[in-house]
Amino acid sequence: MIDSKETACLVLSDFADSVNTIINLIKSEPRTQYEFLKGLIEMRDHMTTAINQKDQAHIEPYIFEMYIELMCQFETNVVLNYLQVADGYRLEETLKIVRYYKVSDATAYLLEKAGDIQGAFGILIEALQVKVCLYTDIVDTKDKAKSKCRKVNNRT
Repeated sequence: MIDSKETACLVLSDFADSVNTIINLIKSEPRTQYEFLKGLIEMRDHMTTAINQKDQAHIEPYIFEMYIELMCQFETNVVLNYLQVADGYRLEETLKIVRYYKVSDATAYLLEKAGDIQGAFGILIEALQVKVCLYTDIVDTKDKAKSKCRKVNNRT
């Protein structure tokens, strides 16, 4: 297994101009592409300090968006946290991505960031309704199972 952070460090230090080529070479392997981009972005952020921000490796917004899209596919639970601390992505494009993958907390966050508070609230209410329905279904299923058990126990 290739260490994505080490690979990203090597790419950023020695092959920064080849990032697009490398991303395209591993396009047919989305998981590998995701791990590479994750390492690339983490190393870029790690290499950046307040003192040398002007020397920070430049990554195009579409690469951040590709990373976010892959994150929506492989690690949905970290998308919101990433968006809250990251920069470099375009708001509208990223909003389309998280909407497509139905990452409701990230969608609400980006809508709020874009100034659409009502839209963000609507997304959160919708997500809450889905969770309530799931919970209700679980409780109903559990109650039905208990009822069946009582009937079986009463027969014996």
